[in-house]
Amino acid sequence: MKVRVVEEVADQIRAWSHEAAPLETGGLLLGLYANGEPWVTRVVLVESEDRTRSRYDLPAGITQDAVRRVQSEDPGVGYLGDWHSHPADAGPSPTDLGSLRWLARQALGRGRRPPIIVVARLSKDRWLLDARIGLRWPFTARTAAVVLTGPPVLPAH
Repeated sequence: MKVRVVEEVADQIRAWSHEAAPLETGGLLLGLYANGEPWVTRVVLVESEDRTRSRYDLPAGITQDAVRRVQSEDPGVGYLGDWHSHPADAGPSPTDLGSLRWLARQALGRGRRPPIIVVARLSKDRWLLDARIGLRWPFTARTAAVVLTGPPVLPAH
């Protein structure tokens, strides 16, 4: 399984992660599905008062409004999942994976696709991106390769 990420989006996640270090930061991933795989074309930074060197909590109740704001500029995108940084060389934590399982249950209960998470982790002097995709059953997470791309080329109408 793959998560395609537009290179400019990956660069923005890395820049925000670098600026926030040594604290964690995060936000939302938006985009579309192509050939059954998520393609992240937009990213949103969401400020949070609840963040430390090892914790970032997305504030409750902001996701829908943030997605609507982006959709007003780009109606072809939708919510794909969340991202956050780890200013240490550590991928998704058990807490991250537990949150992904919970989000997958919520999404599937509403007839939506399971979400993804991307963690930007600092490895030596580089920010690497790790991705997980929520699975339908047994509500777990699968590692997904992050593939950097250009923007999707959509067919003309």
